Amino acid sequence: MWQTGANMNNYQDDLLGMFLTKPELLDITILKPQFFDKKHRIIFNAVKKSYHENKTIILEDIIAQKDVDMDLVVACASSTATTAYFEYYQDYAIREFKKKAVIATSKRLKDGEIDLDEYYKTVNDYSVLGASSSTKLSKDILIESISKHKKNIKFDKFTILEKKLNLKENDFVILAGGTGVGKSALALNLMDDLSKNYPCVYFNLEMVSEELYQRLISINSTFAAKTLEQYETLPQIKLEQVNNAIDSIASRKIDIVNNSITLDKLRSFIMTYKSDKHFIVFVDHIGLIGVRAKGSYERMTEIAKELRKISLDNNCTIIGLCQLNRDATKSNSKPNLAMLRDSGEIEQSASKVMFIWREEDDDYSIIIEKNRSGAKARIPIGYNKQNQIMYELSDKRDLRGG
Repeated sequence: MWQTGANMNNYQDDLLGMFLTKPELLDITILKPQFFDKKHRIIFNAVKKSYHENKTIILEDIIAQKDVDMDLVVACASSTATTAYFEYYQDYAIREFKKKAVIATSKRLKDGEIDLDEYYKTVNDYSVLGASSSTKLSKDILIESISKHKKNIKFDKFTILEKKLNLKENDFVILAGGTGVGKSALALNLMDDLSKNYPCVYFNLEMVSEELYQRLISINSTFAAKTLEQYETLPQIKLEQVNNAIDSIASRKIDIVNNSITLDKLRSFIMTYKSDKHFIVFVDHIGLIGVRAKGSYERMTEIAKELRKISLDNNCTIIGLCQLNRDATKSNSKPNLAMLRDSGEIEQSASKVMFIWREEDDDYSIIIEKNRSGAKARIPIGYNKQNQIMYELSDKRDLRGG
């Protein structure tokens, strides 16, 4: 709900930040260049130009425009205001413009530049500026407001996780774990499962691309990487099994983004991603996203806030992988939110936080430590490191092939 006490001192920064975050707002906004002061107006025009020419926002093009204040662009891009409140910010900008315009018109009347008739006509034109129709509350509208809930994300294989995590569309989830514990393996298993029902995007910022592809083939074929290396000389039965796995992966809508990426480019990719369905985004891992902030805490704060905004403003759910801090790797204690690297804003922005955890006896678990739409939970899992398959444990241990 809109907070009437919100700080609107930087509303022009916030509005431009919303356009940078969600350029489609430019298609529906009634704001005009004159509603902004000179410096913001220049940026507004540059943003509109970039969007109309590229169908997205290219930040480098905006900064390159003549007379654009680069520091102000950075301030706008760093705004934490969510686009869910765009209409309120737009209305506020219009009210501020009307207020200043009426004062200026009154001064012109006082100075004798216009007569009374022209004054009333001008003020009346301003009074209807930005007027919008109201919505009469009906029984159907009120019932819909309490009965229409966010849809749950459906899993095929991880059914216990689905029940316990209660993952919903537009959630921002953190998947955390120590180095070498299996964060990427779990993420790939989750993507393999979810891609059967949803388009998936995987931002691979750490692995060699071929390694990621081989892991997916291993998960689907149950063959270890060493077996796949003998692909050209495999017996016919195994060769068919591998080819069937490859066909299965290729038949789904999975997009892999390899190599390094900045937060701006990640945002632009998601905003322009073509999908009629809700899609799932994996970021492996969030600490490798390029941002302008220098300090590690400031970097993670900017990343966490922005990923949360992206998940809310677009038709996607984001699962971001996160490293643990150094103290956590030295501790024998159970997982807790303080273990997240530069944890402050991460734990605040994420709607859910889960850990992949390895016990001393080499048993693995998914531990849900934060859950806005459910309870904390521990889910024992098996992990076959040879073929990278992870699976929920039932009463009978299952090593899922070799």
